[in-house]
Amino acid sequence: MLCFLSPLLNKLSLSLSKKNFKVILILGFVLIYIWHTICFIFNFGRPIDDAGYGIPNFVYLYLFGRYLKIHCNISIFKRNFLIDYISVCMLLFIFQLSYSLALGFSFTSLLSYNTVFVFLGGVFLFLFFTKLKMRYNKRINAWAKNCLAVYIIHMHPLFWDKICGFLQIEEISPLCFIPYSLGMSVILYFALVTVEKIRLFFFDKIENGFNDRIMNIRMVKNIENMIKLTKA
Repeated sequence: MLCFLSPLLNKLSLSLSKKNFKVILILGFVLIYIWHTICFIFNFGRPIDDAGYGIPNFVYLYLFGRYLKIHCNISIFKRNFLIDYISVCMLLFIFQLSYSLALGFSFTSLLSYNTVFVFLGGVFLFLFFTKLKMRYNKRINAWAKNCLAVYIIHMHPLFWDKICGFLQIEEISPLCFIPYSLGMSVILYFALVTVEKIRLFFFDKIENGFNDRIMNIRMVKNIENMIKLTKA
């Protein structure tokens, strides 16, 4: 859906003045994040009940990213965005823990994508990486290009329950939880990359053949030209 809307969102971003663009973002921030955060805390009815996984949130994120690209020079920011990110995470942890103790049950609603905490944490983490200077590493890039495949494989209904059952995260003590999670994440990533490479070995040529045939169809070419992202 976002791919189809992106050409219109790009034109909208370029047609708006900086002031009007900022007004739209402020209104969107109030409606999508502040309002829903309050609703989660006080258990009110939510105007958009999708936990931030729907198109409204991602349209906002797209426009916010366009605003940063068009109107902001991130390189001049002197803030340490990693500290900001960690601060937001700690604030979220402290608030949810305190609220859970007060309510008498585990309160985790603020982990939803349409809350102030998750939005700010995501923005700060993104800005941190935009300012991070990293040299090109061929080996890291070779493994990193499989991120989407790893995500798709481990979230597939055939594998998700089996992976969770194998890891038995709920049985791990709190003291060991973080090192165990980090270690198993690395092991799981490389294991699933291996699965993806085996899949590519058997099916890559077949898939590419189908893709080439589909993309050479005139109607498909016309659709591709319609939804292609603009360079601006």
